[in-house]
Amino acid sequence: MSNSKPLKIPYRLILLDLVGAVLAAIGILQLIGGGGVAAWVMTVVGFLLMMPLVLAIFRLLASPGSKQNDHRGDR
Repeated sequence: MSNSKPLKIPYRLILLDLVGAVLAAIGILQLIGGGGVAAWVMTVVGFLLMMPLVLAIFRLLASPGSKQNDHRGDR
């Protein structure tokens, strides 16, 4: 087990990700049901709302002070 701290992710980004996931899911379900342009817009906007959390996680993992990417003691 690693002694590193868990990632600190802002709750606003988690909430934004949940809203985006729901919006993308509704858009995809409408696309399956034969939806039109509105379904595509909902899907794209949903995925765009989920992007800030993904980028924040990548930024936290790639930061120089992060111990998440230090694998020297794994072997």
